[in-house]
Amino acid sequence: MGFPRLGPGGVAQHRRLPAGARLGGGWRAHGPGGIGPQRLLRPPRDPRQAAHFRGPQAPGPRCGQGREAAGVPPAGRAGTGCGPGLGPGEGAPAGRSGGEGRLRSLAAAACHRALPGIRGLPDPPRPGAGGPRSPAGPGRRGAGTAGGRPAGRAPPAAGGLGHEGGQPRVEAGLEPPLGPPGGRRLGSAAGGSMTVGARWQQELEAPTTGFFTVFAEQLAEPDGLRDGVREAVKALVPRIDWEAYQPHLPHGILGLRAVLRLKPLLAERSFLRMLAIQLHMAAHEGRRPAPVHAQALAAKGSGLWRNLEAFIQSRRPGLAFAEAQGFESPGAQDFQRLGVLTATDMANVGHKAVVCDHFADLHGQLDQPRATGRRLFGLAAWVVATPEDTFWARRAAKRLGDAEISVPWTPPTLDAAAWEMQVRELCDLGLVALLDAFTARLKAGQGGGDTLAALVLAASEKQLDARRDLEGKTAWTYVYLATLARARPTDPRVWGQAAALVNLFPTDEPEDRVRPTAISEPSAGALTDAVLDAEPALAMGHALGLVRGGHAEAALGALAEAATRNDPTFNHAHQTLAIAAAADLLPHLPPSAQEAMLTALAKSLANSQGSGDLGRLADRVLA
Repeated sequence: MGFPRLGPGGVAQHRRLPAGARLGGGWRAHGPGGIGPQRLLRPPRDPRQAAHFRGPQAPGPRCGQGREAAGVPPAGRAGTGCGPGLGPGEGAPAGRSGGEGRLRSLAAAACHRALPGIRGLPDPPRPGAGGPRSPAGPGRRGAGTAGGRPAGRAPPAAGGLGHEGGQPRVEAGLEPPLGPPGGRRLGSAAGGSMTVGARWQQELEAPTTGFFTVFAEQLAEPDGLRDGVREAVKALVPRIDWEAYQPHLPHGILGLRAVLRLKPLLAERSFLRMLAIQLHMAAHEGRRPAPVHAQALAAKGSGLWRNLEAFIQSRRPGLAFAEAQGFESPGAQDFQRLGVLTATDMANVGHKAVVCDHFADLHGQLDQPRATGRRLFGLAAWVVATPEDTFWARRAAKRLGDAEISVPWTPPTLDAAAWEMQVRELCDLGLVALLDAFTARLKAGQGGGDTLAALVLAASEKQLDARRDLEGKTAWTYVYLATLARARPTDPRVWGQAAALVNLFPTDEPEDRVRPTAISEPSAGALTDAVLDAEPALAMGHALGLVRGGHAEAALGALAEAATRNDPTFNHAHQTLAIAAAADLLPHLPPSAQEAMLTALAKSLANSQGSGDLGRLADRVLA
């Protein structure tokens, strides 16, 4: 039949047949010069298959195929190593044996025989199409990976490695750090059919360069500011990877309450700038893996306090979050009850008490929405259920003994000399000696107003001594003290751990501190400029002059304005949180404590000013 057979020495031999003789199974012998059999490719019966061969993807004639089809004996082509009369892909490169070439010819013929069956398979999805959950929509034949590529394989970068005329190479399913160029995506997301609310949800899920533009559109909607913040909380609470930050806590959502607290002190444009960059910070915080995110979205318990308290006491934050989602409409009393459960827990320098207090206030400022309230309440329960630290409270309780002591909330009545003595104890003594002296004063009946004033004065001295890299962390003491001023606790252990927190930060020598510059005509605008110019002594002089002139609110507003020009991501929103805490503390403090606090904060902001580029980007679209 023309198949090779082995002769002496294993050399392949062929039986010569007359040229053009028909063989069984569609085989024929080659004409003069032929060296092996060839499978005749019958025309495909299916018109679609025939179109494939006639189309541009059909293999072109090579090595004399066209001559053979016309019945002309092919003569071969010099220098190519292809024998005459071979079909596409059947030529043997020069230098190879005739036997090897004939075997390759057989393999090629078998491949061509299988081509019509392969051509009849379903077409792959068209490029750019995806499954039903893909931004590009379903493919031509239903669900599938985008562009017909295997999942996880990156599309080729247009324009080569230099990206000239193309886009950067990005892994499939991901976007560049700031999203697609121009803040647009494929499919329906790129069109104008999406509502403003849907686009805002999309920006919260995957922020792009159009984040501030979409935020401005959201603000233009009826109740756009309130609903935009509500949506941010609902979307980001289950999405942020809180577990990865432990034992710390990101301040994106926590800072939202501080921004809303500062609204009365700011012009409309400054307030919107601060809110925009705070939301931008929250939207860029670390994300949970998809399975964990799905579990958080589906979590819902029975909404019973006995279960929630059991999960908190057993330190199971995931179950605590799920149980909190079962509460129909958590209110201020629920957040306060959580705060009581964690009152003596100073894990992460008092973040648990601050979270309960701030989220309760944020929930109220957003008009107490149910779904958003459940998210805030669940996050507060999650934080409270994380590992506890009651070391300071236990040390204070040991000194208080079995006596039932309560700290009444009374206005401050002591003079400057008495407060100065307490400041020296708080700043100069070690923890053991400090708690001895501090608890003795509480046993003697000192009220909450005088205790708070002494703590703020000591915290302000610590702030003046803070290094540049500790400015934000030291300012956290104001945030915790403001929480006490709002809650007005009567438990002396809570005040004892507040004293230990202030004492924790280092104290420097008085002669090494920055001194305020004497200013004859202080002004709020000059105070803001001094902070933005990173001039701590000048900023302290303007703040001191304003407070002594009876304009403490103006000084606080100038500091808040300076904080709106600073990207909160650079200092974990500590500036915003500290200024909002000062606004909470100011009504409860005597003039000397107000003066010390605002002067210290002016120095802190001037020393920790970061980039203002993000605020300028927000201004362009919010103007």
